[in-house]
Amino acid sequence: MIIACLGATTSQVVAHVLREHKTLVRTNYAKRQVTLAGGWALATGLSVVQLASGQPRALIAMVPASVLGAVDDSKSDTRHKGLRGHLRALTRGEVTTGAAKLVGIGAAAVLTAATARRTWIDTALDATILAAGANVANLFD
Repeated sequence: MIIACLGATTSQVVAHVLREHKTLVRTNYAKRQVTLAGGWALATGLSVVQLASGQPRALIAMVPASVLGAVDDSKSDTRHKGLRGHLRALTRGEVTTGAAKLVGIGAAAVLTAATARRTWIDTALDATILAAGANVANLFD
């Protein structure tokens, strides 16, 4: 319970501090101004929870996903949207931040899953769940 409170508090502090940064403000699909601070705050809070609970192995996936997400957020290139758009660009030899996230998060998920030293089927399933979870979290920012 204390660890969860520590993570939530950390997330709130980071969100409050970053909300003021205009570089993190975007216009969403509904033409409203939103901040991207939530993703950074969530990643920071979850990292604190992982460290405090003795589960630093999860940081193998979380840190690259957070860094790649931050790079993607900092780029305002909106020519390519969604998985299909980034994959199409990749087939033309254009590496987008979305494609980098796809490959980087996938690799980090496989590496994290492999550290559990289980069967290859378990590793594949774990990596899929980790990568899918990162993708779902990405949809919220």
